[in-house]
Amino acid sequence: MVESTFLVGEIEMLPGQVRVVVLLVGLGVIAVASVAHGFQHFGHECIYFVLHFADSVLHFADFIFDGP
Repeated sequence: MVESTFLVGEIEMLPGQVRVVVLLVGLGVIAVASVAHGFQHFGHECIYFVLHFADSVLHFADFIFDGP
């Protein structure tokens, strides 16, 4: 079975990888909005949660693109 690829910028990606990138960008937008809202209510504690969440997302993306 031949799987089509997409050229995203200068990077050739498989369709599953494109979906993951779109998902991560969407999560990033939600995270930025959540930080702005959370910072108004909780202050600096919100930043520690967001940094931990971002670290988890980056580890997930690394697993998707490079494998276990």
